[in-house]
Amino acid sequence: MAVLIKKGTSKYWHAQYLVPTDKGTCVKVNRSTKETSKRKALLKAVEFERAALREAGAGNVKGRKMLAVLTRATEHAELGKLNVTKAREFMAEIVKIATGEDMPEYTVRTWTKEWLTRKSGKAESSLRAYRTNAKHFLEGLGEKADHTLESITVADMRKLRDWLQFDEKGERKSSVTTVNQKMKTASSIFITAMAEGITNFNPVAALEKLENDDKVQRKPFTKKEVAALVKHAPSEEWKGLILLGAYTGLRLVDCASLTWGDIDMTNEVIATLPAKTKRKKTVVRIPIHPALAKWLKTRPTAINPATQVFPTLSQYLGAGRNGLSTQFNGIMEKAKVSRGKSVQTGSKTFHEKSFHSLRHTLTSWLSDAKVPPEIRMQILGHKSEEVHAGYTHHQDHTLKTAMQSIPNL
Repeated sequence: MAVLIKKGTSKYWHAQYLVPTDKGTCVKVNRSTKETSKRKALLKAVEFERAALREAGAGNVKGRKMLAVLTRATEHAELGKLNVTKAREFMAEIVKIATGEDMPEYTVRTWTKEWLTRKSGKAESSLRAYRTNAKHFLEGLGEKADHTLESITVADMRKLRDWLQFDEKGERKSSVTTVNQKMKTASSIFITAMAEGITNFNPVAALEKLENDDKVQRKPFTKKEVAALVKHAPSEEWKGLILLGAYTGLRLVDCASLTWGDIDMTNEVIATLPAKTKRKKTVVRIPIHPALAKWLKTRPTAINPATQVFPTLSQYLGAGRNGLSTQFNGIMEKAKVSRGKSVQTGSKTFHEKSFHSLRHTLTSWLSDAKVPPEIRMQILGHKSEEVHAGYTHHQDHTLKTAMQSIPNL
């Protein structure tokens, strides 16, 4: 089952073959044939392998059995009948002899399912993304999803990427960012398989990342616009949610998921674990701005710390017609706050302004108040290495002073 390879800049073909050992395992041998002709090199490779196998044949029973399998494989190679499928059959025989266990056989579909089960410890938001991306990965491959991992080529991955990005009419159906994320998942599936010796090739690695030319630039709200949004909020919960987003910079899901256990009114600090950094357990501590504190004090005091601050709105965390993002867009419309320029990507439209703009708003306010960048990073949780236990009273005081430098609406 000798194969030929080229190494570096060498002009000679090198032989690669497996030889059984006394321990019942196999070792891979690399040896130069000193031949530039591929035909002559293959003949030498077969000679090398046969000599090595004859020498190994003096070993134990396992060694002799593996020798017989390798001899058959070599004969197939000489006759030009050795393909990837047949080679795997021979390898499976050798693994069975050496370990007593069957060699795992995976199709792209079965391995993807296995890969997903190994992600079970991830955050639920990450798991949802993995499941969706894996589903589209298999759908895009079509019939090839039921072929072996080794059969998937770079061309297949290029077709998959095109399928993810464009519909049958050639019109864009997904953003570049989305496509890149899905291809990253596909690459991870192959990388994990390579690490476990199931395949030796990642066809996604040969593709360059798509240049993102369709990403809309997020813009902050003005103070007047935030005041208008609060004024036109349809409920007390929405009023509080907007104030929370504006004065903490927390993302929409994190705002709506906040519990009373995250809020320390005595020390006027919010300590929470954002969904995006939940796996790394990166807690952010954010001083409570006076305007936000005033609203929080109007709410009923919860006995259970796990009680949601926004019990009604927390039921609409998903996307869709009744999701919080859609509801917020309606508030913007009533407040006559423009959503800014938009970019159409397939069925989705991205605007310059959305709830996430409140995060940019806080950044802008802190910058206008001359708050140092490192303090802004801590407040917004931008890759700060500080966690709850690592904060000192001095740091809390510094952050609180920075937050109070922002005037009320």
